[in-house]
Order: sequence, then structure tokens, then C-alpha cells
Amino acid sequence: MLRHNSVTRSVVSLALLLGVALLPGRTVLAADAVAMVTDLQGPARLVDEGRQRPLVLLEYLRPGHEVRLGKNARVTLIYFQSGTQYVAGGEGTVRIAATKPEVAGGATLAGSETRQAALAASARKDVVQGALVMKIAPQPIQPLSPMDTRVLNAHPVLVWKSPKAKPPFHLTLTDANKQVVAQADVKATRFELPAGVTLADGARYTWRVEGRTSKGDPVIGEASFDVATAAERDKLNQARPAAGAAFSERVTYAVILDGMGFRDDARQLWRQLAAERPKDIRLRVRANKEH
Repeated sequence: MLRHNSVTRSVVSLALLLGVALLPGRTVLAADAVAMVTDLQGPARLVDEGRQRPLVLLEYLRPGHEVRLGKNARVTLIYFQSGTQYVAGGEGTVRIAATKPEVAGGATLAGSETRQAALAASARKDVVQGALVMKIAPQPIQPLSPMDTRVLNAHPVLVWKSPKAKPPFHLTLTDANKQVVAQADVKATRFELPAGVTLADGARYTWRVEGRTSKGDPVIGEASFDVATAAERDKLNQARPAAGAAFSERVTYAVILDGMGFRDDARQLWRQLAAERPKDIRLRVRANKEH
């Protein structure tokens, strides 16, 4: 646990240092972007108004940008409006136009449809800055998941941590009308809803954990979440990458989840992606981000 917290602090600290230079520009680009980098292998540089810098995964691209591919480079893009995925390879230039990329030099280009095409526009809503928001002072009992997010599963597991209080804890789950849906005394720092309790699609819920410190002082923690509507769940299940799907498709799906507000579901996928490419700081930040 201490090692995990240390890694998280290191990742966030490094991300904040990177953010000083990168996030203001990226926030603007997210609104104007027509495409995003969902996979990158080999050397590639982004040319933006005559200035060059290394291209990175999750880069937002707008018309007028150029991507210069080095030897054996390969870049995958998703266009938000059409949902078409493009893979460019070979040594040459990729010019970002409004509706599709154009290639020059020795670069090649291939387009294809993915399961995420119908929801690709939701990826535009995801702004990298959201992964780096500083949290306010934590509650004495700290809700971890689900916390101020939307959830796909109508039977979520509630998880918290409590550095100041010891078990048992008293947990209460209420609906938007403050009616009690479930409550229990819990000896662990997680709670699985009883089998007979299923949450309503599209509804908002609040969960509250109460405990006491070693001195007997009462402490609490509270968080809310919203359950997906049936229509949203159907669309996201249709867009879910198949087993063995390409890295780019899984990145696109994770960004869509973030853009639609399903941050806990997205974080699980970001952690898988970060484990595959542990050197990518952007994946590591998203894998460890908190709301």
C-alpha cells in the first residue's frame, strides 16, 4: 500500500510538472480538435504553426497540424466526427485535414471502422487537464469508488479508506429522495450490495460511511454517483472492444468512457493499458488519477 501511494504521488508530481507546459495548449485544442492519437510506435514529431515537438499518445490534433513520421514509425488516429480510425506508417508526412488525414512522401494510410465509431464524438469531451485536478482536503473517511462519477454496473462495489478510523463501519446508501436503499455494519473497507438490491438505471445515489477513531471521536465520509441509463449501457456495451482488440481501440474506448463521465470504469481500463506500456507517463497518470 505504501509503495502504491508513493508511486501515485510520484506520477502526479511529474504530471503536474509536465502540465505547466502542456495543459493550457491542450485544453484549447480539445475544443478545436478533429482527431486524436490512439497509438504511436516509433519516432514521430508534431508540427504546429512551424514549431516542432515529439508527438505523444492521446495528442489532440486540429486541421493544419502535420505529423512527421520517422523510420519504421506508425501512428493510429481516430477522427471524432466520422469515427473512422486511420493508421499511417512509413517515413513521410501526415497532414491533418478537417474530415480525414492526407499523406505525403513515403507515408501510407489505411482507414477502417471500429466498434467505437458511433460514440467517437464523446472522446472530444475528454480533456487531459481533468486527470490532474488537485483534490480538496480529504474527508476523515475517504470514499474511493464510486466517487462523484457515473457507473455502468447497477450493482457497484463501494470502496473506501480510513486512516483515522478502525472497523466496524456503518454504511448507508440512499437514493435521490434520501430513502435508504441499503445499510450495514461492515468490518472491511468495502461493501458489496446484497443480491436483492439492484439500483435503478439513470438514478443518483449517495453513500455514507461512519466510524470512530481510537479515541472514540465520530468520523464520516460521503460520496455520490449516478447509474447509467439503459440506452447508455447498451451503446457502451456495443462499443466495448472485443477480446484481443488492438491497443488503439482500447484507448479510444477508455477516452469515450472518460468523456461520458464513467471515470471509474475508464480507470480500470487505463490501468490495463498502463501496465502494457509502463513508460508512458500519460497512461500512468490516468491509471492513478483520482476525481
